[in-house]
Amino acid sequence: MIKNASKAQIIVASLLIILFLVNLISTPFWRIAHDSVLIQYMALLIDEFGYIPYKEVFDTAFPGTVILHLFIGKIFGHSEAGMQYFNTLLIILIAFFNFVYLKQLPLVSRLVSSVFFLIIYQSFGHEMSLERDFTVCFFISMALAITQINFHETIRYLLIGLISGI
Repeated sequence: MIKNASKAQIIVASLLIILFLVNLISTPFWRIAHDSVLIQYMALLIDEFGYIPYKEVFDTAFPGTVILHLFIGKIFGHSEAGMQYFNTLLIILIAFFNFVYLKQLPLVSRLVSSVFFLIIYQSFGHEMSLERDFTVCFFISMALAITQINFHETIRYLLIGLISGI
């Protein structure tokens, strides 16, 4: 696959991948902004202090978002660092799922397209970190990747539907 790519394509792909990796290394040190802080605080109150959601603590977030932040808090901790570690994991998984989805393209094209979207995301900096608009990209890319995996058609469609419904 790479043997068919020109030297210019390989150089551009290498530079984009290096830029992505440098940004990825800095991602865990971003500050959390906007409504992610409020949702994580709501998850902390529910998890650590036993508050009842939408009765004792209210937010306009849908239950799925709160459940996601409860998961982040349980696994990575209710802190900025924990949220950014999860954000970094999410970035890596989105790149992987995009790479799987584009399996019919040449390797260089798959690498560049998988990384380019995330470079654009990272260019927004901490302002976009774990925002709901970005988090949904994980589920969309996972559903698209499943379309490329060969297993029983009914199960594949069921998984795609479940993931798209989340």
